[in-house]
Amino acid sequence: MTNALLADIGGTNARFAFLGSDGIAGAIIRLQTNAYASVEQALADVLHDREKPDRLIIAAAGPVEHGVCTLTNAGWRIDAAAIAREFSLPSVQLLNDLEAVGHALPYLGPCESQRIGGPESAVGPRLVIGIGTGIGTALWTGPAAVIACEGGQTNWASNLPEEAAALQHLADQQGYLPVEKVLAASAISTLYNAFNPGLDPISPEAVIARRDTDRAAADTLHLFTRMLGRYAGDAALQTGAKGGVFLVSNMLNHWGQALDRAALQRSFTGKGKFHGYLDGIPLRLVITPDPAFTGLAALARTGER
Repeated sequence: MTNALLADIGGTNARFAFLGSDGIAGAIIRLQTNAYASVEQALADVLHDREKPDRLIIAAAGPVEHGVCTLTNAGWRIDAAAIAREFSLPSVQLLNDLEAVGHALPYLGPCESQRIGGPESAVGPRLVIGIGTGIGTALWTGPAAVIACEGGQTNWASNLPEEAAALQHLADQQGYLPVEKVLAASAISTLYNAFNPGLDPISPEAVIARRDTDRAAADTLHLFTRMLGRYAGDAALQTGAKGGVFLVSNMLNHWGQALDRAALQRSFTGKGKFHGYLDGIPLRLVITPDPAFTGLAALARTGER
């Protein structure tokens, strides 16, 4: 087994793990992205006093073109060829972070995701929606076949009057409102402020903690849940993901009972005459931590065959 280093680089966290002799990612090294000026600086820290890998596979939170990715929500520019030269690595592979999660789907056991609605399983393409610092998407279409998408950058649209005031707080000066601004973790704080204009901002965690004692916090979570379900249903229709929609989010996993799964499923299927179509699509929440490493390890193993 090649000595491979795996990396999952996001706008907030940069995670690294060496591939074990069993083909499974080992202990994860967690760094703060904004603590380093570049991926090279972070990588130098990780490799300090460690054996240099023969192969590096990086999953990055942004579009990858010609072996280069500029993170959507951080200043790092990741260039696979430049990294290979600087660290004298024989092989450096770069892919989108949700693409890596897509490669993990066939390897997730039944206890590593929870059913929100729909059947336990179904046949067809599977869509991954990642909710964190930003929003990412990827479509699994078959063994070793994953298409990285940028669904989080599509324009959010709503014709619901009760959402209008809240959404005005999220739109930029040109009125453009990407899905990412509505459904990323930071949007919870902004939505809460829309219900409480003039108050100092509070963290998403604080909003969740206040849900039972603060009507605005409860309204914020209810609105966010409805919008997330609606977007997931739209994405399923747009991609034909009849094999399932898989939500990947540490934030949602931390919600626990605060996540109204019934409301999420109602919004997911609430598409008029296509209610039945969506009701046949599994909607699941991935609960295993760091699923990108499962996909990255699978790619490393595949490269050995």
